[in-house]
Amino acid sequence: MRLTVSMASAVFWGSFLLNLFLHTRGFTEVQQLSDSCYKPMKDHRPSFIKTYPRPHEYVNVSDLPASWDWRNIDGKNYVSVTRNQHIPQNCGSCWAHGLHQHRINIKRKGAWPSAYLSVQNVIDCGGVGSCYGGDHMGVYAYAHERGIPDETCNNYQARNQKCDSFNQCGTCSFFGSLKNITSPNHIISVAGWGITEDGTEYWIVRNSWGEFWVESGWARIVTSAYKGGKGNWYNLAIEHYCAYGDPIVT
Repeated sequence: MRLTVSMASAVFWGSFLLNLFLHTRGFTEVQQLSDSCYKPMKDHRPSFIKTYPRPHEYVNVSDLPASWDWRNIDGKNYVSVTRNQHIPQNCGSCWAHGLHQHRINIKRKGAWPSAYLSVQNVIDCGGVGSCYGGDHMGVYAYAHERGIPDETCNNYQARNQKCDSFNQCGTCSFFGSLKNITSPNHIISVAGWGITEDGTEYWIVRNSWGEFWVESGWARIVTSAYKGGKGNWYNLAIEHYCAYGDPIVT
């Protein structure tokens, strides 16, 4: 899955997040860094960014609610997961973490799954920063022009890497002939079942190869009823080797 953003809708949100972060953290970890992880790179700022109209110029303050929290709007959470830029090691990548994932969740009205984009891809291929600092405005330009893949395409390493086809997740698939495998060699999770319009039964399964695989990490596999009861020849004998555990909640 690769997501792109509209420059017009993303810039204000990202800048607001950055300023909010810098003004509310106080005397905490952010002040322990010897160098600022925000380093403006004016040459990389696109000329088509919209800087007007600005919200405070057309919104009446009296029309706004007394409080607002994107983590809980009528019981729905619109923000993405909170991450630590310094795991597994120290990296000045706040400019890449303050992305637009929240804005995407808002645009998608909090639909599942939540946006979880690859920060490492931005560091590797965005061309607007590194673990020594960068410019969040360039991130929006990169997302608008190229798109940012899912986290599972290039997971966060907290280090500077080269941009290549592998961490772009565009040409890293290999296809070949399927050998006659007679015993299971992979485990997946079954989360449901269904029937297609032509009457074919299927299992809803989740794989562990990341969200770029098939249907955002999920797939549909035929049941044993397929082809007159020969489905186990086509579904890796998923029904013969099924197991589950019943948790004890205390």
